[in-house]
Amino acid sequence: MKEVALIDTKSFWDVVSRTGVQLFHADRAKMMQRVDEFTEGMAQWSETERLLFYNDEPLYVAADLLDIEPDAEHHRAYTAMVRNMNSQRP
Repeated sequence: MKEVALIDTKSFWDVVSRTGVQLFHADRAKMMQRVDEFTEGMAQWSETERLLFYNDEPLYVAADLLDIEPDAEHHRAYTAMVRNMNSQRP
């Protein structure tokens, strides 16, 4: 699959996976399988469709992959998780 320019897709999917495992308590292998299946299907999308998709919040992508409706606590935990991840960047 061609990578969309200006989008760090690896980091995006890392956050989606981490969100699924840490916030929604998904099994890591199950989450990775869902991500792999979804990204394989994205190969059929146009570059514009992929670009639009990568503007979505990883919280919602992980929730959709797991068929979960995020609640206020998920939003709070997600915000804290992302802040923590960003504070650890060099």
